[in-house]
Amino acid sequence: MKKVLVLFIISLLFVGSIYAEKIRIVTPYLGTINNDMSRTMEHGDQSFDLEFNDDSLFKGLYFQCIDTDKYQWNAFVYNSEDLNYSSLWGTHFIFDYYLGVKENSKYVIGAGIEYLKMSTDADSLSFDTGAPPPAPQTSAINDFGLSQNIIAPFIRGGKYFYLGSDKIKYSFMPWVGAEADVIKGDIDFVIPPMGPYIPEISIKDNVDDDTFYALAGLNFKATFYHFIDLKLKYHCKVDLQESDTYDIASGMLNIYFNRSWGISYRTKYMKSAEMENFYHIGGIVYAF
Repeated sequence: MKKVLVLFIISLLFVGSIYAEKIRIVTPYLGTINNDMSRTMEHGDQSFDLEFNDDSLFKGLYFQCIDTDKYQWNAFVYNSEDLNYSSLWGTHFIFDYYLGVKENSKYVIGAGIEYLKMSTDADSLSFDTGAPPPAPQTSAINDFGLSQNIIAPFIRGGKYFYLGSDKIKYSFMPWVGAEADVIKGDIDFVIPPMGPYIPEISIKDNVDDDTFYALAGLNFKATFYHFIDLKLKYHCKVDLQESDTYDIASGMLNIYFNRSWGISYRTKYMKSAEMENFYHIGGIVYAF
């Protein structure tokens, strides 16, 4: 499935290359990701909190195709293994269409989707019981397994504003949108015996959930002397049911050595209800 997705994206780039006015970019990335996750487990009238924090290798492949007067689309396929006992695969895709194009502004309507597959497998996980002494301060659950598939389609609309000169160009895009997160998954674990006559307890459940968000964001881009690109992006997600707010911020710096080759650095911070992710990656840019 992952190979099919990458081949599909490459075919889109090939079709776009028929037209000379298109700008196409391919960038393989490598770096590190930090994952800070917390989850409250419940069984009957008992509950306990599991907390994880881990760093791991992060790999990605970025594609983009741009027609500055009509549209842009980009896709990012990424993977990390052995991150908090988990394997992570994900894809981000967005297509923006431009309207009312003028020299100093244009409108944008866009749609996209985020897909995330996460599989967790741990022999034993310890946690704080929260019980007062002399009761045990820590305990553990065994054979922990969690499988999640998250599909998050979204739409957005905004407007680009252009400033600057031929040497240094700036653009701003405030935008608003909406997102639906659909989570499908299963969880299972074993609670070991808590006493000499208490049997172990096996727990199996699903973690299915649907959440709807309002989105608001601001994108900034600066191009210096045609060979340095800086992008900064921020948007917040507002849970329409719980009124909780989550922040997503990212930055990118591309430095080109000629019209085709350059180097790239990206960083991104993402917060959700149960986890925070923060990655740093670098790669080689090929533009054609």
